[in-house]
Amino acid sequence: MSHPAPLTIPSVQGVSNFLGGLIGRATPAKKIKVDWPREKAWLSFSEFRHPEGELAALFVADLQFCCWSGAALALLSPGLAQDAIKAGKLDQSLQENFAEVANVLTAAFREFGERVILGQIHYAKLLVPELRPLVAATRRLDLEVTVTGYGAGRCGLLLA
Repeated sequence: MSHPAPLTIPSVQGVSNFLGGLIGRATPAKKIKVDWPREKAWLSFSEFRHPEGELAALFVADLQFCCWSGAALALLSPGLAQDAIKAGKLDQSLQENFAEVANVLTAAFREFGERVILGQIHYAKLLVPELRPLVAATRRLDLEVTVTGYGAGRCGLLLA
């Protein structure tokens, strides 16, 4: 079985444009450094897979990013997102909305002629063992994204 070629890291502006286009509001982003393995907070881990099923990348997001982007997508009030952040978890509707955000972000690789699909999304404080090696990936793009009218959160695209 041949292995797919490694993905190309999208640009900060490319990710910001995809998010803004989906959410319908400005989503300015800036590159930051995050040591995801040392994070103690709740995180989401979305598997981006090659069409053949092999893991291509991991999209990691903190609770704030999940809440703000999920609420903005469905035009829910910022207060609802703030309540979820205070409670330390996503409710079902915010999970579903965030899953759509993660799904649309798979398109950030299409500008390079690459295709990935959304696999499972894990919500946890501890990463499932088979995904742990990818969290320390050196080929990565870590961002702080502000969802205008809502708030800022962190996310990262970690490439296999």
